[in-house]
Amino acid sequence: MFLASCERTDILDTPKKTSNELNTWQEENDKHIPNVEQLLGNIKVVEGKLAFLDENHFMNVMKHLEQAVELHNEKFESENPNLSPEELDEREDQIGFNPVQPLLDFEQRFNFSSRREFIEEKIVKWLDNEILDDENDPDDLDMLEEEERTLLNARGEVIIQGTLRNLIEETQDEESRSGSCYRVKAQSQYYYYGESGNRRFKMKVSARKVPVVSYASIKTKVIHYKKRGNRWKRRRAQIEVRIQGEFHDINCSYQRSGANSRGPKNRRRLFTLYVHNTTLFVHRFQNGKVRGTAIVNGVTRSITLN
Repeated sequence: MFLASCERTDILDTPKKTSNELNTWQEENDKHIPNVEQLLGNIKVVEGKLAFLDENHFMNVMKHLEQAVELHNEKFESENPNLSPEELDEREDQIGFNPVQPLLDFEQRFNFSSRREFIEEKIVKWLDNEILDDENDPDDLDMLEEEERTLLNARGEVIIQGTLRNLIEETQDEESRSGSCYRVKAQSQYYYYGESGNRRFKMKVSARKVPVVSYASIKTKVIHYKKRGNRWKRRRAQIEVRIQGEFHDINCSYQRSGANSRGPKNRRRLFTLYVHNTTLFVHRFQNGKVRGTAIVNGVTRSITLN
């Protein structure tokens, strides 16, 4: 597992900024993750739920897992620099490489049954079919990434600062009072390509007010699949993802825009997000103002949230 050491500085304890100096998650948080052993040592397991000191603690652990997974994959790719996505798949199979091994290590450390594990079991069964039922993709049971699912129990529960929270219920669709803006929305599309339609990718664009602290995010995610025999598997492709959008307040008034991109990388799954942090207004998103783009093995697709 990736270990890093730096001076402890909680996310919201960074130097005060002017009212219009608003930052993305990457700018605000990358350099402010506490010592990892101290960070993880403060996590408790209470009746099958992980307990965090406060919202900063929860967010810092999630960021640590994201970094650990990224470094784990970068190390594998740097050790095999000249391999194509197909050759990387073969190498994975040869050595038993798991792209999300740091998440399994985390679960094992706490002897914890997570929502990630719960969803993953369903995904494996779903993929074991010649024709996939996109309407029942288990990945769409929530709007979370695997790193965040790792911190929740199967029902989506977590304890933050002594309070039981259910982050699945907190990210259900909810319209704001204006009617034309929303707090949470996601849209998925599936695209088949290749000579016999034996490759496909899922593209998901989402916008949500993050349940903890004062963050809201817009995100584009891609998962790539390849058919082998009578079943599908998540396999690598060259993926690039982009996101852009506007952040509005609860009255649907424009406040600011944001954009981010990631890749190209040879991955099974790749996502990019732009996260906005402020206590000046309650985040909302307007129809038609969040757009994601994906480029997968040269195939370009876009989704606009409406």
